[in-house]
Amino acid sequence: QVGNSQISGRRFAYLATVTDSSSTSYTFGKNMDQNFGTTAINEYAVDVTWEVADKTDIGVDMRLLNNKLNFQFDYFKESREGIYLRRSSIPAYVGMINNPYGNIGRVENKGVEFSINYANSWGDWSLSLMGNYSFNRNKVLEDDSTAAYPWQSTIGNKVGQRFGLVALGLFESYEEIAASPMQTGDTRPGDIKYKDVNGDGKIDEYDKVPIGWGSVPEIMYGFGFSIGWKNLSLTAMFQGAALLRNLSRPQYALLHFLLQHKQ
Repeated sequence: QVGNSQISGRRFAYLATVTDSSSTSYTFGKNMDQNFGTTAINEYAVDVTWEVADKTDIGVDMRLLNNKLNFQFDYFKESREGIYLRRSSIPAYVGMINNPYGNIGRVENKGVEFSINYANSWGDWSLSLMGNYSFNRNKVLEDDSTAAYPWQSTIGNKVGQRFGLVALGLFESYEEIAASPMQTGDTRPGDIKYKDVNGDGKIDEYDKVPIGWGSVPEIMYGFGFSIGWKNLSLTAMFQGAALLRNLSRPQYALLHFLLQHKQ
C-alpha cells in the first residue's frame, strides 16, 4: 500500500474562504463609511488526506544468450481510493458558491506490460533492438456522479469516457422526420437520425450514452533500433497508443451537432 501526496485541487484546502461584495455593504462609524459585507462561503474547509493505492505486481525477468537478450514481463493491479475531487452537487441551502472538494473517488487499474531488448556486436559493428508494450484497463468505482439517468453515470466506465448521441442512420423523407422523436434545429432529409434513449420524445443531452474509448489509452507501445559502426551510429525510435478516443479539435467534431441545436 502506497500514498500519493501529489493531488490536484486547490491549495490550503483546510482553510475556508469567504466572498465579500460592495453590493451588500453596510454603514459604520461617525462618518458613515461604506464597508464590505460578506455574502457567502466561497471555498469550504475540508479535512483532505493523501490518495491511497493498494498495488499488486507479479513480474518475470529473463536474461538469455549471455545477457544479449533481456526480457521483462509484469502483471499489475491497483485499486486507488481517496481520490481528491470536487463534489458534483450540493443543496442550495448550504450557501456555498463553489462545491467543496473531498477524498471521494476510487479507480481500479489492471493490466500487463513487457519489454524485450537485444544487443550484440561483431568487430566494428554493433546492433541493438528494443521493444515494449503495455495494456492497462481502468474503471471508475466511486465518485460523486449525479447523472440524471444510469447510462450517464461515470461509475463503471473508463476514466475520461466519452459520451455522445447514438446515430441510427440518415433521415430519408419528411414523413420519417415527422414520425420520429423531435430533433432540434431545422431537420431535413439527409440529416443524422439520433436515438431517443430516454424515450421522452425529443433528442437532447439526456440521450447521450458512453461511446468509444476514453481519453486515456489502454495500449501503449514502442520499438526501435540502433546500428553502430566504429564511432558512427544510427538510432530510430517509434511509439504509439491505441484504444483511446481523443478529439484534437472538438469544436469541428461537434459543429454539426451545434448547428442542429441552434434555435
